[in-house]
Amino acid sequence: MLEATEFTLEKLRLWLSEPRLSVYLHAAGGDPWQAYELYLWNANLAQVLLRDISFFEVALRNSHDRCMTDQWNGEVHWLLDQQSPVRRPILRKSKNGSTFDANAHNRKVIDAIVNGPRRTTNPNRIVSQLTLGFWTHLSDTNHERVLWIPYLHTIWPKGADRSKLYASLSMINTMRNRAAHAEKLFNLDGDLSARKCDDAIVCLMRTLAPAIADRMTNGGQLTPVERYIKTFKLEAGIKVKV
Repeated sequence: MLEATEFTLEKLRLWLSEPRLSVYLHAAGGDPWQAYELYLWNANLAQVLLRDISFFEVALRNSHDRCMTDQWNGEVHWLLDQQSPVRRPILRKSKNGSTFDANAHNRKVIDAIVNGPRRTTNPNRIVSQLTLGFWTHLSDTNHERVLWIPYLHTIWPKGADRSKLYASLSMINTMRNRAAHAEKLFNLDGDLSARKCDDAIVCLMRTLAPAIADRMTNGGQLTPVERYIKTFKLEAGIKVKV
């Protein structure tokens, strides 16, 4: 096993690309061993965050499916009905003035599952294969009048702000993609952060699945991400913002 004194840049370059390695080296003050330790710390943080995101994704999709199934009066399931507000054409104007169909991507994604290698029209199978990005998209501005106002607002507490909810869902989806692709989860731009992401997850889970939210925090105030950061402290020379 390599010791810290034997850990060289050349050994790291056999593993990580130069652009990725430079991120960790910079945060570790140029120390190859510390850069390696930071990479492992980030990978373990990603596992913690992805677990919570997976819990949230299941709760989010099931709450949406229950909401729409209970209220949709179409002849077939709401994901398959051509008159459903997630399938019928919704024409909107882009910032440059061109017209686009806000449901074009929805139809494409759903139909790819229906007609894919494992062809299915089973609603449960379709719901389980739709991505977090799909469910996030349903609460955007383009779907406010056709989905949020008549249906989806009933999932959340009275007076819930759709735009703030959408911002939280978008952040969670972005962080999910970063964690799943082994990107760094520290020193991020803007409002992106692992702490804020897990805070948002726990907050939303208190509505969707209160008992699970309570288990995630062990009945306390700290989220799993906060517990991880508190328990697994980085060396003093490593400067990161999480």
